Amino acid sequence: MEASTHIATDVDVTVTNCDREPIHIPGTVQAHGALLVVDRAGAVVQVSANVGIFIGRESQDVLNQPCSACFVDADGVRLMRALGDGQDWSELNPLPLVTHSGVRVNVIGHRQEGGTVLELEPSEDAIWYPEPQPVQRAIRALNRAATVEALQDAIVTEVKRLTGFDRVMLYRFDRDWNGAVVAEAAREGIGSFLGLRFPASDIPAQARTLYAKNTLRLIPTVEAETAALVPERNPLTRERLDQSACVLRSVSPIHIQYLKNMGVAASMSISVLDEGRLWGLIACHHYAPRYVPYRLRAASDLLGQVFSMQFALRRKQFATSVAADARQHLTRLVERTVEAEHITSVLCGMAEDKHGDEYGEEPGRFSALDLFDADGIAVCLEDEVCLLGQTPSSEHVYALLDWIADRNHEAGRTLVQTDSLRDVLPARLAPIAKDCAGMLAVSVADDWTSAVVWFRKEEPQTVTWGGQQKQAHVEEDGTLTLHPRASFEAWQEQVTGQATAWSDADVEMAGELRRVLVRVILQRAEELARLNADLTRSNAELDAFAYIASHDLKEPLRGITNYAQFLIEDYADELGDDGQAKLLTIARLGQRLDTFIDSLLEYSRVGRHEFTAEEVPIERALEESKELVHARLSEKRGRVDVVGDLPVVLGDAGRIVDVFANLISNGLKYNESEPPIIEVGSVPVARLSENQLERLPENHVLLFVRDNGIGIRPRHFEAVFGIFRRLHGRDQYGGGSGAGLTIVRRIVERHGGVVWVTSDFGEGSTFFFSFPVAP
Repeated sequence: MEASTHIATDVDVTVTNCDREPIHIPGTVQAHGALLVVDRAGAVVQVSANVGIFIGRESQDVLNQPCSACFVDADGVRLMRALGDGQDWSELNPLPLVTHSGVRVNVIGHRQEGGTVLELEPSEDAIWYPEPQPVQRAIRALNRAATVEALQDAIVTEVKRLTGFDRVMLYRFDRDWNGAVVAEAAREGIGSFLGLRFPASDIPAQARTLYAKNTLRLIPTVEAETAALVPERNPLTRERLDQSACVLRSVSPIHIQYLKNMGVAASMSISVLDEGRLWGLIACHHYAPRYVPYRLRAASDLLGQVFSMQFALRRKQFATSVAADARQHLTRLVERTVEAEHITSVLCGMAEDKHGDEYGEEPGRFSALDLFDADGIAVCLEDEVCLLGQTPSSEHVYALLDWIADRNHEAGRTLVQTDSLRDVLPARLAPIAKDCAGMLAVSVADDWTSAVVWFRKEEPQTVTWGGQQKQAHVEEDGTLTLHPRASFEAWQEQVTGQATAWSDADVEMAGELRRVLVRVILQRAEELARLNADLTRSNAELDAFAYIASHDLKEPLRGITNYAQFLIEDYADELGDDGQAKLLTIARLGQRLDTFIDSLLEYSRVGRHEFTAEEVPIERALEESKELVHARLSEKRGRVDVVGDLPVVLGDAGRIVDVFANLISNGLKYNESEPPIIEVGSVPVARLSENQLERLPENHVLLFVRDNGIGIRPRHFEAVFGIFRRLHGRDQYGGGSGAGLTIVRRIVERHGGVVWVTSDFGEGSTFFFSFPVAP
């Protein structure tokens, strides 16, 4: 038997070369048994070359003959009945028969591709039929195990007791398919593999696939010859026979040499499945040939199934316990999130917890970091980022989210996790991995601009490996041969850059929180849209009412003012001083009310007016505004200076003129300097402060009107924009309605811009405002 597999020289030789070995169609069987393939009519179409040992006829004499002729008459009838449609071989196996040559065999069958595969094994003696008591005792031992660790120890102990193998190990796969021995029962004097890890290449992918399909695999002796199938291809399919479900399937020569290098003469493996997925193996080794008959194998396989179910049950019980605590935490977060004004403050534990007493904890001390075991959290919501615990910087968090968005643009994934950022991040983001090793992120927005990210710190560990990986060898004829490794001596590796892996429960809770946040944010967006619609309708109605009411008031108010003037002119002598004074007051109040009504009309007109967007040179708008305030400029002997170049903006030309007119008029009105100086200009992008950049809408230009007037105290910076709000006496600084700055704000905001004021009290004020820049 060959001790290695030859690989073509144009193949790059790596530890994954054996992944391409077609082990499910070897074309041979282990020689301790024989194989027959029969068609639906019961005729033999393919056999193993060693079939004569069992039935006394050579393979060529058996082919195309009824399979019943291979057995004594009565057993031949039994077999033909079993081959009939509707028979379930899983209930019949093994079928004890006597061959035509008098050999007692167990026939193990399974249906496949239009026919049936029959495998013949020597019939076991009575001593190989396990009594119910040992199996029941083993199952009771598994049921009594109180912990996962005790359960693992119980399965290897009971399988060893039942089968008599020298060593029985529980071999667990990690997420990268490396294996670790987590439990072991072995006879004295043969050493221990407990705690050792083995690379994924030891059990390649196609072998793991077969372990998941066929849960028990026996190799009675590594020295046995193999028997080829005759003919080479299955006549029913014209392909090589798929032996995935065959118990006699021959073994890869690489694996045979692997066992020899370990000193193992016979082996058996029982698959451990977790919800259909391969979790690990119960690996049995013997240092002399050992045949395990079918019924004992079936009993061992039963124990493996019981262990799989018990393990899954305990894992779910533990997960349920952990999930119950996490669910309670999530419930608290949901309650607080729904009630809170700012979601971010809730997730970061900064909001007051009204329900803290219900859970026996201090209010305000709970956050999304408490959902599961993590060292830090970044909450990126509501145009801000909140960091709690051990996390990268906010800049690095945003860079990380940009990278996630780029990678998931097509896939549309809403959850991303890794326990080694160092292994997945590009070089430009490598500094992030210095702060944290593990990341679990969920998106709250499709483009990942809003997200919640949990972080875990690095957990350095020492891993003990059971030998090196498979090696490539150049033969004397120049061919490349992949040899199984010969060394299984333990060696240690220091693993860095790794965090504790995120559990399924962690991922589930993160997903639940994401769904809650999306639902709450959508509800709030819908509520905000409804409120905005109501506000828009109310504003429109208010504007219409203000316009109609003020328009209708103009006529009677004009009549009152005029008649007061007539009385003063025509009846001054008869009214006396007191009467004249009262009439003058009526006239003055009428004029003031007329000014208020004009301001109200102007304010409502801004809201009702449909803006016409056009390119407006600010220089031209400034000249028109100076004409509107020409009288006051002359009266105050003031001047308007232009600072730098003025841009071209996109907007309603008439309303932009009104903005400058109002601001220049205010700058002249509230000014005691000689002369009053008004400066108008724009702020170049390169000179924008950080605060200005944050306020400025995208594609807007920032303009300013600066005066050397009386200034405004900081506490009034917002109040000056309130309608009919004056900071001085009614008749100071020439009176006025106090609506000018309100109109300025409304015009700017109708253009999508912003407006604010800065001032040094007693030295002057600067009004900043923005308009869309023209293309």
